[in-house]
Amino acid sequence: MKDNQKVSVIITTYKRKFEEIKISLESVLKQTYRNIEIIIVDDNGKGTELQCEIEEKINKYESPFLIKYIINENNYGAQVSRNKGILNSTGEYLAFLDDDDKWENEKIELQIKEFKDENVGLVFSQGWLININDSKKKPYNMSKCFINRVDSNDMLYGDYIGTTSQVVIKREVFAQVGLFDVNQPARQDYEMWIRISLKYKCIGVKKYLFSHYIHSGEQISKNPIKSAIGMENIYKKYRKKMSKTSKWHILLLTAKAYSKTSKKLTFFNYLVKSAIYLILALFFDNKNLIKRIKIHKERIK
Repeated sequence: MKDNQKVSVIITTYKRKFEEIKISLESVLKQTYRNIEIIIVDDNGKGTELQCEIEEKINKYESPFLIKYIINENNYGAQVSRNKGILNSTGEYLAFLDDDDKWENEKIELQIKEFKDENVGLVFSQGWLININDSKKKPYNMSKCFINRVDSNDMLYGDYIGTTSQVVIKREVFAQVGLFDVNQPARQDYEMWIRISLKYKCIGVKKYLFSHYIHSGEQISKNPIKSAIGMENIYKKYRKKMSKTSKWHILLLTAKAYSKTSKKLTFFNYLVKSAIYLILALFFDNKNLIKRIKIHKERIK
């Protein structure tokens, strides 16, 4: 890796006022790593009141970094917006930041250092989950039992990385694995991490470098049916690559997701499938099952 290569930071926004976006934006401006371009993709729809307000304030905003402002004609969703940001970026590395999250000052600098190995495609970190209503802070769930190197076997069992706001990705990765799947209703980030882990090393920085906020605003993760279908799609897409232990766990996660919806028959269907693979894992995949359950128990302590 050459020193001081450019990092493109892609911020997607929807239903947020500029004052809210500004918190995320300023966490980028405070980065100790200074070769950065910022791409803001506005998904509110061209000509809407909110879009016009954001555009006016961005045009007046003073920044030490180049800010590219891209407007979607209509509301297309986060993945279309992220893909548009990728296609309009020029950096050798890309980082993503949701408009309601923020970074610690040294995030990019510490993550970029991990790309010394040319086989590393993605670098993630630990982070905080903060409830905006009471300011209570706890480790983002993937941070509880942090694994600083994850491979495809880990990722096919469960998401050991997490949200888009915590990763930095080498540009060439997208040429190899493709862009975010716009047909995936939720868990698009997890599906992308699986694709990357199948071709590249994924390394973690064991420091709390981002904050993810829980609030009453627009968040895909709050939609239970989208979350359930997202997990179901991941199982169907990657089941041939999964061990029996991984099949058990992904089916269980799918069943749990459906249990929060009105589709109770689908919930029981996936619960039964999960039980079948658990039995198979106990007989034919026992060492892998014990290892994964041990890691999972550590994560939920």
